[in-house]
This record gives sequence, structure tokens and C-alpha cells, in this order.
Amino acid sequence: MATITGKNYCVKCKKPKTTVKCSGCSQDFCFDHISEHRNELSEQLGRTEDQYNELRIEIDEKKIEPQKHELMKKIDEWERESIEKIRQVANEVRHKLLSCIITFVDNIDLKLKELSKQLIHYRKENDFADPDIQFLNEQLKRLKDILNNPPNIKIEHDSTSFIDKIRLTMKASLLCSENLNVNVNWVQNGITVAGGNGYGSGMNQIYNSWGLCVDDDQTIYIADYWNHRMVEWKFGATTGRVVAGGNGEGNRSDQLSYPTDVIIDKKIDSLIVCDYVNKRVVRWPRQNGKYGETIVSNIGCWGLAMDDDGFIYVADYDKHSVRRYRIGENQGTIVAGGNGQGNRLDQLNCPRYVFIDRDHSIYVSDYGNHRIMKWMKGAKQGIVVAGGQGQGNSLTQLSCPFGIVVDRLGTVYVADYGNHRIMCWSQGATQANAVLGGNGRGSQSNQFYGPIGLTVLSVPFLTPALRRHALPYVPATREQLDNIFNLLKQYSTKQRQHLIDLGSGDGRIVFEAIQQGFPRATGIEINRVLVYYARLKAYLSNQGKICQFKRANLWKHDLSKYDTIVLFGVDTMMEPLLKKLSKEITNESIVITCRYQFPIKFDRTLGEGIDAVWLYNSQTIRSQMLKN
Repeated sequence: MATITGKNYCVKCKKPKTTVKCSGCSQDFCFDHISEHRNELSEQLGRTEDQYNELRIEIDEKKIEPQKHELMKKIDEWERESIEKIRQVANEVRHKLLSCIITFVDNIDLKLKELSKQLIHYRKENDFADPDIQFLNEQLKRLKDILNNPPNIKIEHDSTSFIDKIRLTMKASLLCSENLNVNVNWVQNGITVAGGNGYGSGMNQIYNSWGLCVDDDQTIYIADYWNHRMVEWKFGATTGRVVAGGNGEGNRSDQLSYPTDVIIDKKIDSLIVCDYVNKRVVRWPRQNGKYGETIVSNIGCWGLAMDDDGFIYVADYDKHSVRRYRIGENQGTIVAGGNGQGNRLDQLNCPRYVFIDRDHSIYVSDYGNHRIMKWMKGAKQGIVVAGGQGQGNSLTQLSCPFGIVVDRLGTVYVADYGNHRIMCWSQGATQANAVLGGNGRGSQSNQFYGPIGLTVLSVPFLTPALRRHALPYVPATREQLDNIFNLLKQYSTKQRQHLIDLGSGDGRIVFEAIQQGFPRATGIEINRVLVYYARLKAYLSNQGKICQFKRANLWKHDLSKYDTIVLFGVDTMMEPLLKKLSKEITNESIVITCRYQFPIKFDRTLGEGIDAVWLYNSQTIRSQMLKN
């Protein structure tokens, strides 16, 4: 845009004339040269449009053939230089990376479409200047750089001559969203995944569990307080394995004394443990570790956290503070509290657990003050983000809080120990919602008995797969798979033709159906990453024609063409789904539910606990629905 300014010297011809000031570069042009200047700007915009088109083509090429992305070449190079035994591991990581790239490129595409709208507007309205073009060029360059060199995905591998491990490391970026939704309808009946067999020291028992953490493969590490040990519990396992301590109470390097928390140091594949009574923090190798190494001593450690830079944060229960340590450093720096025991904003009272967000803000469960405190990086005092209204059980209060987790929206999740519930506080909220528990102390599936540790799985496979209810994806166990197909064989000797798995996740039930002799099998899943992963697995195993995976809403999918229907759902969806099935299934259809059953009489069942499955034929479903 330009504005007439009277007689000035034209920047082009250097003559005093009636001039027009360009609003972009703020220079004066005579009428002869302002058009020339506008033509130059138009040419610059044209070059920007060319860059846009080039990037558009490049994105389309990567969407068509994501397996040719530059990051794939790094894995290929690593694989060629390694020995045969790691080939299987390389393939597994490649599959995960492919899913990530598909999602990543889609997100870049969305950003490019936003720039497209600006380009169209500038060209149509002829309303642009130098800063506008510069901004567009910078954005296009940034997107192109991110497209070819994603800053939040990197390939890490061990540096030994014979590599036996490769890892895919992903950090969330502004292009992605991984926040928990505080408005979802949380499933209120929990599933026991470790212990649950009474107090004791057996490998299927835990004696007063405290802190815990979960690895990427859903392996749980538990501070088994009264057994003076750390226990590893694989996903779906019925027993655990001692990975630290377990040699009685004591202060030797192979012993622990009342451990209270644990975190994973993935860089050196070790566990870092709060050895509370021994007043030390110890590091223990995850693989066949027989002894621990003291890395911090003389501290009343209770809770642990680690930031992206490798600093360790320790809640010092005895000195009412949180200290930050660099590995190898024994003194540490006070980053929260440290001003004596009390309830001022610069004080803590017996802090228990600690959480560090991406901005290095520190969240502390201020146990004695019944509140959660947030200390910004470098702050001299904290702010109350949950509780702080005295001990109590209202939605504005906490009672002896323990474990805490904070998502990227600033929503705080708290293990409200004294009230036997898990609470969440949205950022800036004055009261919380009791999202889990809150039904008194007890051992029922909807109750807690003093919850302590709290952690969140933040991986793509935990996206809710069934959108009517907040159901995290939990893979079927081997026992569940066996129970499903053994039940089918017991009930019917007829060759069944087409199985569908509703909420198919990574496709393991679909693939098992083919192994069991089904001519065709289909999976319905709303999580795009899981659908891509299952399709890729089918392609690589040459089963793409008989194994189909569709990204669809199961509530809108026609179920009339399948003679075998398998469902892995939650209790609150069973009744509405039963109504849908009664209208759509054929006379030959069989329905099998996993983990939760329909609110009607079943024909057969097999298995116990989380591995239980129930079978219903179409006549049973229709007749009982008519009665109701």
C-alpha cells in the first residue's frame, strides 16, 4: 500500500517530485517509479509462490512415499552396518517411525494450507508489502527445514561396535497435541495390572507400593516399600521380577531400605531410586544389575523427576525442599522451598513427589499443607495450583496429596491419598473434578485404598480408540487371544467366513483370525496411527488382501456382513452397542466380548479376570432384547 506525501526526493530518480510513500519499505517514489516498485514486489511474491509450489510438490511426494523420507535412510545405514541379529529390531523401529512420519507430514500440510490462504488473500486483494513477503518466505523455509529435519524425532543407537539396540525418540512439538482431556467420561472401574494377591514377598505380590514409572513398552517399575526392592512388571504378566534390592533391608550396595520412588534414565538404561531410610539416591542397571551406585547421599529423598537436560530433581522430605542435581554432583541446588517447614508461599511442609514440565517449572505435592505448589524456573516462591484450602474432602481440598502429573495444558492430576481418589485441576480452576475413585476406601474396582504413585503413558498407542468413551488402547493378551478362538471352536465347528474386530488397535486379533483359518478379517479403529501401523504390518506380511483395517466410527459401521464380531470395549458402551447389534447382525452371527460382557445372559464364557471372554449368538441377543 502507498500514501501520497507531497514533494520529496524520489528514491529511484533522486529528483524532487510529488512522491508516494510505500507503507512496506517507508521510502518515497515518484509516480513514474512507484509502478516499477510494485512490479518488483509482484515478482518477489511470484518467487514466493514458486517456493510454495515446490514445497507443495515435495510434501505430496512424501505423502505418497513416506518410506523414502531422509530419516529412513539413517535407519537403513544403521542396519547395513550392524549384524544380522538386530535386523528384527530395526524393522520394528522403522514401522513406528513410518507412522510418526505420516502424522508429522500431515501436520506440516495443515500449516502449509494456512499459508496458502494468506498467499491467495495477498494476490487477490493486492494488499501486501515487503514485510509480508519476508514473513511468508521465513515460514516456508521453516516448514521446509522441519519437513526434512524434524527437530523432535531422532534416531539414537548404542555406540558399541556390535549394536544390539536402536531407539526412536520423539518429543512433542507445536504441530502435535498430546494433552489429556479433563472433560472426558473416565472409565471408573480399574483393572489390576500388578500385585492384587494380598500382602507378601512373592513374585506375584507387592507389600505397600509407593512410587512407580512406566516404560515405552508399558513395563511398570514399582517401589515395593515393605519388601525393600524394586519390581519390574511386564505388560500382561501375572508375576513381577526383582530388578533392584530384594536382599533384605540394609545399606549395602545390593540392598534398599524402604524405597519410595523410581524413574528411568534411558540414556544409560538404568533405574534411579529413592532409598529413603538410607538417605540416598541410587542408580541401578536395568539389565542384570546386582548392585546400585549411590549418586546422591545425605538427603531425605522421597520423590524423583528428571528433565530433558538430564538434571535430577529430588523432593527432600526432611529439609522441606526440592533440590536439583547434575549427575556426579552431590551438593545440588535448592529450586523450591528451603526456607524451613511452613505454609508460606516460599515454604514446603514434608514434600512427597515432584513433576517437571517442559518449561522446567516444578510441581510439588506439599503433603503437610494439603496442596500442590508450582515453582516457575528461577522463582523465589511458588503458587498454589491445587488444594490449599486446608485438609478436607470437598472439590476445593486435598488430604495428604502424593503423586502428581501435569499435562501440556497445565491440568494437574493428583493422587489424593487421604480421600482415596484421583483429582484433576484445570489450569486456573478453583475446584477440581474427582475423576477416579472417590467412592470411599476399599478394594473394589472403582475404589482406592490410599493412592500414592501416579504416572501417565504418553505414546501414540494410548489415544482413545472408541470416541464415545475415553478408552485408552490396551493390547489383547496372549491368553485373551487363545480364549477367543478356543471359545469359537468349542461353540461351532462350522467354518466361519469373515471376522471383524471393533476397536482393533494394532490388529493382533485380526492377524490371529487369519492364523486360525478365517478367509477374511477386518479391523475397525478410529486412531489413525494404529490403523496405519496395522496396515503396514499387513503389507509387510503379504496379508493386505485378506486383512483390512479401516479408520471408521464403529457406531456408523454396518455390521450385517460379518458372521463373527469381536469387541474389546468398556462397561458404559456395552448396552448401546447391544442395541445396535440386535438390529444389524445376521442369523448366523456370533459376538464375542472381551473384558466386559453385555447386560444379558451369555451362551458361553472362557477365562478369568482381565482375560475373560463371553460368547453370544444372534438368537440370544435378539430374544433377550425383545424381553427388555
